[in-house]
Amino acid sequence: MHVKKGDKVVVISGKDKGKIGEIKQVFLKSGKVLVESAEAGDESKINLITKATKPSVTNNRGGLVKKEAPIPSCK
Repeated sequence: MHVKKGDKVVVISGKDKGKIGEIKQVFLKSGKVLVESAEAGDESKINLITKATKPSVTNNRGGLVKKEAPIPSCK
């Protein structure tokens, strides 16, 4: 892959177009990268998704959890 952990990247398409971040993790098989935003705060996270979780033994309260998802890597 042409990028590695710690590289600074710019998102070139999608809802987060133009945001700058640093690569946190590289997924070689799927060709995706997890990018951490250079800015602080929840609003500035790159590719933020919301997942619905059910209550369980470890998580007594279910609900909506926001987390960053990997984005496809291109040249």
